[in-house]
Amino acid sequence: MKRRGFTLIELMIIIVVMGIITAIAIPSFRAMNSRRGLSNGKALIMNSVLLVKSNVASGTTGWQILFQGGTNNLFIGPIGSPATIIKTLPNNCDFSNAGLSVAFEFYRNGKADSNPAGSLSFSIKNNRNESFLFTLIPQIGEVKVNVN
Repeated sequence: MKRRGFTLIELMIIIVVMGIITAIAIPSFRAMNSRRGLSNGKALIMNSVLLVKSNVASGTTGWQILFQGGTNNLFIGPIGSPATIIKTLPNNCDFSNAGLSVAFEFYRNGKADSNPAGSLSFSIKNNRNESFLFTLIPQIGEVKVNVN
């Protein structure tokens, strides 16, 4: 006589194996989402730098990017004018300058500066303490990115 289907023991073994695979996979998915948020934050900042440099090249005034700690907001606008909000960093990313604001200012002559003076770098980090360090190079008006 032929039997059809699975026995109860076979089904229980399959459920246990699937539970073990799921228990191994969940932490990997959480780590992947955390890194994805950090990469999205880096891309957001670098795209903002490119947008500001494009506006400087096509206009007559300098432009600034304002990184506001505490709220994790990014603002851009002409220097001396109110800046408009561009975007907020992803949920699991934070600026290293919690509560402080740093502005990178780009000028028509190709140079750059920071406000407050001397604040030439800041970083964003995720909840796993992985981070990107952004450093302004004033002489050439570029932003360098290092992985920490």
